[in-house]
Amino acid sequence: DLCYFQEDYHGPYPDKAPVTNDDLGIIYPRASKRKKEDPQYAEEARLFTARLQNNDPGITELWRQIVDVSKADCQKVYDYLNCHFDYSYGESNAHPYVPKVIDHLKAKNVTQDYEGALIMPIALPDDKKEMPPLFLVKSDGAVLYDTTELATLYQRMQDFKPDEVWYFTDERQSLHFEQIFRAAYKSELVPMSTNLKFFGFGTINGKDGKPFKTRDGGIMSLKGLIKIVYDKIEPNIKPEIQGTERDQIASKLTVATLKFADLSPSRKTDYNFDVDKFCSFDGKTGIYIVYTTTRIISLLNKVGTNDCEMKVIPNEDVRNILVKITELPKALTSSYNEVSTNYICDFVYELCSLYNKFYTNNNISNEQNENVKNSYLALTQLVYNILTHILDILAIETVDKM
Repeated sequence: DLCYFQEDYHGPYPDKAPVTNDDLGIIYPRASKRKKEDPQYAEEARLFTARLQNNDPGITELWRQIVDVSKADCQKVYDYLNCHFDYSYGESNAHPYVPKVIDHLKAKNVTQDYEGALIMPIALPDDKKEMPPLFLVKSDGAVLYDTTELATLYQRMQDFKPDEVWYFTDERQSLHFEQIFRAAYKSELVPMSTNLKFFGFGTINGKDGKPFKTRDGGIMSLKGLIKIVYDKIEPNIKPEIQGTERDQIASKLTVATLKFADLSPSRKTDYNFDVDKFCSFDGKTGIYIVYTTTRIISLLNKVGTNDCEMKVIPNEDVRNILVKITELPKALTSSYNEVSTNYICDFVYELCSLYNKFYTNNNISNEQNENVKNSYLALTQLVYNILTHILDILAIETVDKM
């Protein structure tokens, strides 16, 4: 009964969306499930989709309001995670380019009619596996995802003329992007000189190795995961830290926990998110790394490092740290070449482990030998500088106390 659905209604439309983001979290999975089970409902959804693609004013206005609600909620999460973007395009941004792309493909004689639909074959004679064609337009005139993907790429070429385009999505979409890249080159939508690359990543599972779910069996949202981690970390912060400062520290540690857990495995690897394990102050966790920097800055503030130089290598603990530091260029280069941060995460964890062992085995602030003490402090300052630079690469913030 909403005015958006009434074809004889011409406005004005309400200023506020009829749904909240929480509503959408219920409506969308319910509708998606029903569409698979109810053919009449699926046909109704198809007709509304066609109305949207044909710029029906009511359906378009409702869609716009839903997008605004979703984007505002997403932005809050991105801000919390300290993630920022130069551009944020939706699939709909490419919609105006769809007719140009279809005209281009037809002009290049790379499309075919198939039972009333428009397709583009992309198989090659030497393919070792079946390579399905792209479905561009359905028999009812509806545009499909493959087409908007090509239109998106067309828009990027028009706006930026990039040397390379990188795609980061779930590893399970690798076939889709292989199809898109073939179509883009075959149709000369993209010149061969432009490098199209797909970088897939694995999925996050629960402790049981199955897809991460909420307690009631629903899909775990990022907001829900953030809350679980925050609630696990906050009680472990020192009781004398209160108010806004306590919340800020807990939030930074929450983000450090999530990011380090996600960036530590090899990019393509599926991994199990164990809240107890990843929120631990010991082991290969974001909190452990941040705690090490907190421990170091506390020591440096207490003792100071004025004019400290590394004049001697007093023991094996110091030597091991120095040897590990020489491995930093290799870790950075490997992460760059393979577009996977796990090498950096491995390095920073191993460096922290070596420093904490050194810290435990040596009484730094009470060392009587001045050359040895200065060497300890110079090493500590060096480790701190390296850790803060690497954490900045990983977009993880440090805290002065916890």
